Amino acid sequence: MTDPFQNHETALTSPARNGFSVTPNDSADLFTTCRGIFVGVGGDISLVLAEESSPVLFKNIPDGSVIPLAVKKVESTLTTATDLVGLY
Repeated sequence: MTDPFQNHETALTSPARNGFSVTPNDSADLFTTCRGIFVGVGGDISLVLAEESSPVLFKNIPDGSVIPLAVKKVESTLTTATDLVGLY
């Protein structure tokens, strides 16, 4: 299948082109900073934004939400949401 957008620059407002399963971990960063997190099963998410060093707790994220934030870590402590996908 051809991709008519393959030679276009990817901007911050562009849709994600890749994704990966996220396993929350208190000590390890994600393998790449992502531009959003898809939440399959809702709950709370403790994450570290790209330019920060301390986590921020997002409470009561609904099922099927996309959080459009640059994220470098999703911590297991306090995270109750599951089926997370990093988008980049």
